[in-house]
Amino acid sequence: VLSQGLTTIVRGNDGSSGDYASVADFNAAFEAMPLAVNAASFSAHNTVRQVVLGDDNRRHSSEEELTAMAKLVEADMQAGALGLSTGLEYEPGIFSTTEEIIELARVAAMHNGRYVSHLRDEDDRFVDAIKEIIRIGDEAGIPVHVSHIKIADRLAWGTTNEIIGLMDAARNAGLSITADIYPYERWASNLAVLFPDRDYSSVATAEYTFERTAAAEDILLIRYPANPAFEGMTVAEVAGITERDEVTTLLELSQAAEDHRRETGNDSGIIAKSMNNEDIAAFLRWPYMNICSDGSLGGHPRGYGSFPRVLGFFGRELGVLTVPEAIFKMTARAADSMGISDRGRIAPGHYADLVLFNPDTIIDHADMKKPMAMSTGIERVWVNGVLAFDEGAPTDAFAGQVVRRSE
Repeated sequence: VLSQGLTTIVRGNDGSSGDYASVADFNAAFEAMPLAVNAASFSAHNTVRQVVLGDDNRRHSSEEELTAMAKLVEADMQAGALGLSTGLEYEPGIFSTTEEIIELARVAAMHNGRYVSHLRDEDDRFVDAIKEIIRIGDEAGIPVHVSHIKIADRLAWGTTNEIIGLMDAARNAGLSITADIYPYERWASNLAVLFPDRDYSSVATAEYTFERTAAAEDILLIRYPANPAFEGMTVAEVAGITERDEVTTLLELSQAAEDHRRETGNDSGIIAKSMNNEDIAAFLRWPYMNICSDGSLGGHPRGYGSFPRVLGFFGRELGVLTVPEAIFKMTARAADSMGISDRGRIAPGHYADLVLFNPDTIIDHADMKKPMAMSTGIERVWVNGVLAFDEGAPTDAFAGQVVRRSE
């Protein structure tokens, strides 16, 4: 994290809070441990839904259940959550209605929170998903933010103007809508997202995946607990080993992954190539876009290289952004989009989260073969005024703080 120049991380995105059932639990745990960087949190819809509906969550919620979820979101907001986060392409959020999200977003809005979302769809129904988040923002009266925006439908590449036009129209109508993006053509998720209807016997869906989303050779299994021997292989490579066609292979891999997840709780992990750099560059130029990593450590190079890649590859080499533009999108724009008022700028009264880097040399080195290779060009990083990274290594200073919503 520090090697990228990051000083604050935001978790609870995509509707999941991991091992913590509430923001209060997260804050208490993180305040009790040494932190190298600052950490903020959202109220995570998928976690809240799981707590209330339990394993019977593949359905719409009842009024009583929605009331119970609203109370949990309220408690998270009282604990300092930045707002409400959803992952509507994941379970159990995928089974929620727009109306459910609107009601919970209203709770966050009452506390001046934000609504951030991994949208319900990022490929053929992407436009509908953008319209849904705009509707949520309008009806809940809350600023909205599109997490790691992308066009993951290869037949829709080049339609960024349509998406940006929808968001600009919403802004012109009075809605605060922003977005973030990471600078890679590959995304990371699980096998289930390739099957929106969760029908792992659908030949048509598998064929659609290869036609529109990613070819079999571009879907890499980075985590496959149902059969660890397949980890590090593409779907095409597994098909070759098992002597089955690629469609059958994808269906069988996905069904086995789902069965294993239900039995053990351990999910699959894939990296797939679905985007292109031209669309990424177009989104990067949008004035209300900030940079993210959407990254955990390991697997995908975005966890180690996102911010240096924007400055080095998209900035210095391609000329998509100037250095000041890129810095703004990584700092002040990001803080504003998350509702954090006292970070992201060098100004009186702000925390001294600072980065010293060389704009002529900064570059990422992480790739699919070496996803944890550290970037170069970041010279020093200060967190809350304390030197935390110096000459290519952490200083073992732990000055990070838990960040709560700015009232």
